[in-house]
Amino acid sequence: MRKDGTLLQSEIHARIFTQDEKKLVLSISRDISEGKKAEEAMKDAVGELFFLNEKLNVVGSLTRHDVRNKLFTIIANTYLLRKKYAGQEDILNGINKIEQAVKDSTKIFEFAKMYEQLGVEDLKYINIENMLNDATALFSGLNIRVINNCRGLSLLADSFLRQLFYNFLDNTIKYGKKTTFCKIIL
Repeated sequence: MRKDGTLLQSEIHARIFTQDEKKLVLSISRDISEGKKAEEAMKDAVGELFFLNEKLNVVGSLTRHDVRNKLFTIIANTYLLRKKYAGQEDILNGINKIEQAVKDSTKIFEFAKMYEQLGVEDLKYINIENMLNDATALFSGLNIRVINNCRGLSLLADSFLRQLFYNFLDNTIKYGKKTTFCKIIL
């Protein structure tokens, strides 16, 4: 307690030693009041961030759900249009583009959902070869050869690693116009 009656938070280090056959105590006191205030402020800020993050996750989840319902309506209507205009190639090409845009949008939503979970899952050692094989298996009609040289390698990561490999391959397929193979070397 200070002379004015306010409390002082301090850290004390003490050591007993002997000098000339007398036991003495050497102590050092350090004021940690500001550090404690900062620690409390940090705890409050982390709590507030956690609360805001939870709210964003709920909003993101509801938004994805609502938009998926709208995308389903688009898919259902393109199905009906495909049947109605079965012989008209120009209309069918437009329908194909609409359906592809819906599929791409769905992938974006899946990525956003996974991204929300980033850092939530505990890290563990993951077999890189298996994770890359899992990502590759998600493609139907893969038009490039994937060379996986990651045998026996593990990485401290979470399941988001598969999504990272998937996105890498997806971008390679989309934007690597003349790409014939993709070789993963770590």
